[in-house]
Amino acid sequence: MALTLQISSGKQVMLRPIGPEDVDRLRAAKDLLSPESIHTRFFQSGQLNVDALEKVAQADQHLHIAWGALDPKVPDFPGLGVARMIRQSSASTSAEVAVTVIDEWQGKGLGKLFFMLLYVLAGMEGIQELEMILLVDNQRFISKLESIGARVTMSHGEYEVILPVLPPDAYDTFPNADLVASLKHLHQELIRFKQKKAANS
Repeated sequence: MALTLQISSGKQVMLRPIGPEDVDRLRAAKDLLSPESIHTRFFQSGQLNVDALEKVAQADQHLHIAWGALDPKVPDFPGLGVARMIRQSSASTSAEVAVTVIDEWQGKGLGKLFFMLLYVLAGMEGIQELEMILLVDNQRFISKLESIGARVTMSHGEYEVILPVLPPDAYDTFPNADLVASLKHLHQELIRFKQKKAANS
């Protein structure tokens, strides 16, 4: 099962939870990341650790939530990106988030969709704050996060970001009408997705 959604560039993508069957796809997709992308996302140089990719494929979709994106026109192509959210326990009200998009699909709106996905999923899971670390060259994205209530501090040359998560009935308080509409639509799509998944299980 997957959600088919349109990103800001007009392209369509399929979003779905990542599972153990995706480990080979993740391994192939990592080779589509340039050294610059690896450094920007993971703050490291060189190749990604295969063990880390296998942990993504073992996400339990509760404490460790991981969704991937596929191109519906080329479904056998390696994944276009991964959105992850990790919390320490079921009682945790905060979670660390991270988004990775392969080079070819950067700047097309997939990263934005991933962050909205994590934001809505967090609210559905009872998570109240999202935490992330960003490099200093992400100033434009930082400004957008601050516009929706994020608290941002600088530490050791990196931005530490804490973003409060609002419930769906409070989305209207955001100043950007397009963002509000997108979040509401995504919330409804995720409700339907979970209902269908439960009915098929």
